[in-house]
Amino acid sequence: KGGANMDILIIIIPFITATIGFVVGRVNTFRAEKQKVYSESIQPILATIFKSQYLNIKERELLNKEFNKANLKLLLYSNNKVAKALQQTTRLIKHAKSEDEIISKLKITLAEMRRDIQLTPCGGLKDSEFTHFYFDIK
Repeated sequence: KGGANMDILIIIIPFITATIGFVVGRVNTFRAEKQKVYSESIQPILATIFKSQYLNIKERELLNKEFNKANLKLLLYSNNKVAKALQQTTRLIKHAKSEDEIISKLKITLAEMRRDIQLTPCGGLKDSEFTHFYFDIK
């Protein structure tokens, strides 16, 4: 009877270890993909917010395509908090009363993105801690 229990443990322990390793690997892979999507998608969104008014029609159409592609990727990969913050930010692009209004929503979106890709909730930036944006918008 004792030998049968040992045989079961010998089978179960490697199975559980392999399962945990697989799950951790998948989570890390998805987190890396999400981080890549976030970093690639910021540029078209910022360009749309701050640069689109200075572009000609053809350039604006191209930027709108990039923006829509980035927005879709973000909505597919983001959690609910990021998606809601992004939705509020993008809604303001055409209807904001001031650039400061857009920036305040953008801070919330960026803070949520950062929280979403961190391993632990500790050490995350609050949206109020984003005080300066330095981006090279091409």
